[in-house]
Amino acid sequence: MKNRTNFSFLKEKRAQQTWIFLVIAWACIRAVVIKDVFGRYGINGWAYFAVDLGSAIPYAVYSGRCVINYLDKDWFAIRKNALFAFIFFYIPDFYVLIFAKKVPTSLLIGFLVSVCLFTLLAIWTLRSDVSKEEEGAHNSD
Repeated sequence: MKNRTNFSFLKEKRAQQTWIFLVIAWACIRAVVIKDVFGRYGINGWAYFAVDLGSAIPYAVYSGRCVINYLDKDWFAIRKNALFAFIFFYIPDFYVLIFAKKVPTSLLIGFLVSVCLFTLLAIWTLRSDVSKEEEGAHNSD
């Protein structure tokens, strides 16, 4: 039987607050990068930051709930919270796509490729984790 890591500490308020802090910190870093990269193409750095921060907090909450739902094996709640997490995760990207003007094709393609790669990585990681968990549940029977 394989040793299984105990992630129950993720249910603690301190872990959830740390996750929210990290997501907000990432939003700040991303706002600076987006301002520098897309600022000359019509993206207002402060407006982007407001959009990113406004979506980062709900994203952090819903994605954190997904982890807790996963630990509790609440598959319906995972789907619901994952849907909201994905919506809030992509809002800043949609902001860039909607408000950027006359962006060079290579920059736009690079932006879209990076969004797709990070999305695929997240989906692959989630599917891998779920498969391992299901495999572990079958082996313990």
